[in-house]
Amino acid sequence: MNLDALKARIVADRIQVALIDRKGTLISSCDTLLPLLQHLGSDVMSAFFFLSGLEEAILGLQVGDPAFAIPCIEFESEGETYSLNMEFWAFSDEEIIWMLTRNDQMLPKVSLLQQERNDSQILLDRIQEQEQMLKENNERLESLNRRLDTFAYNVAHDLKAPLRAIQNLSTWIGEAVETGETEALPNYIQLMNQRVERMDNLIGGILTYSRTSANDQIKERVDTGELIQEIIASECPEYLGRISLPAKLPVRLTSRAPLLQVFSNLISNAVKYAGGPAAKIDVEYALMDGMAQFTVRDNGPGIAPQHHALIFDIFQTVDKPESLANTGIGLAIAKKVIEEAGGRIHVESAPGQGAAFVFTWPMAEL
Repeated sequence: MNLDALKARIVADRIQVALIDRKGTLISSCDTLLPLLQHLGSDVMSAFFFLSGLEEAILGLQVGDPAFAIPCIEFESEGETYSLNMEFWAFSDEEIIWMLTRNDQMLPKVSLLQQERNDSQILLDRIQEQEQMLKENNERLESLNRRLDTFAYNVAHDLKAPLRAIQNLSTWIGEAVETGETEALPNYIQLMNQRVERMDNLIGGILTYSRTSANDQIKERVDTGELIQEIIASECPEYLGRISLPAKLPVRLTSRAPLLQVFSNLISNAVKYAGGPAAKIDVEYALMDGMAQFTVRDNGPGIAPQHHALIFDIFQTVDKPESLANTGIGLAIAKKVIEEAGGRIHVESAPGQGAAFVFTWPMAEL
């Protein structure tokens, strides 16, 4: 395509092109946007102030160099106001092409580029969100795998102890029957029944722990005072009227069954360790950051600080190993239910100073 054909096409597209030599003299042009024909043969670098000082950058362009651009320039010339984009590039070793376009002609392209940029940013944000979710899921999976390993080890360890005891007792019973020395048989049988009961408690606790969840419970109206009284009446009726409750406990919307399970475990734990004529068990309530905060406090033997985190792990207990009363699952169940509901639990205690189990629980206004 020759220069005249290029100019004709440019005129049709409402774009202007001019040709200048290496001295800045205007050789050829059309008047599509800016009246340049009157400057033919003149030095355009001095004729237009906005080109002043750019001679070296423009006239020094070589063939193949990127275009030199002056975008979105607004100026007045001979009483007219112009808003144009300009580009210069080397047409040959002797000539420079000067291309002019209106700013409004560039707006659709600018808008399109901006939209593409926005779409790219949205896509990038989504990719980053997915990457973050994947990272969190991987970390959660690793944590679950570690917990599963610990859980499996603890299950095996705690079930082996009563099994070994049962095996030993069965051997002793067999030897007593063979020798005819049966005086100890009733004691052996009683001990075996105790170990079987402990195994049954452990297995039941494991099943309860695995099925425990507060996520899918239906929210309903719950009178916390009535719920606690129900637990006391069914599990430790001898403590009716002896467990101190606040004058006013919340009546709100929440998941009833999981909350009952939490209070059941904490109150049973308090009765177990502080039980007796001198037992003092208090339930306290406060509203903290939009969450209900409950405390179950007892005057039992207390817990050393180094055991505060340990007691919430499944099968972990501060009892002596030979104790058959505690499976070490109750507090683990309470912690699991509370955290799945969106709350937190911790213990405040020291040896000889009793224990206070403090937990938060989500509740909504009726």
